[in-house]
Amino acid sequence: MITRLYLGRQPIIDREGRIYAYELLFRERYRDSADVKDSLRATARVVEAILDLGVERVTNSRLGFVNIGYDTELVKTLRILPNESIGFEILETEEPTGELLDMIKELRELGYK
Repeated sequence: MITRLYLGRQPIIDREGRIYAYELLFRERYRDSADVKDSLRATARVVEAILDLGVERVTNSRLGFVNIGYDTELVKTLRILPNESIGFEILETEEPTGELLDMIKELRELGYK
């Protein structure tokens, strides 16, 4: 069985209008929007797409940001992504708890943005 992976790539622009990075977004199928019901699954699919396609190809050799929520097991999995090419964006639905801040500190100590 062939599994199709779709990935949205939204440019993040600097002050001069140049592409600085990309926000890498989960897509269920070829559309401009997503209906995310499970944010952990969505993050896993984005990571899968990065690994399958290659980080340089996905990010066009720029920084790529992946949306994440608080999950201690997720941090272990995210370590397979190269810290020089990947950063993380905390989902806006996350509450700023001590555990979330600890997860952010751990990712930062590992060299992620």
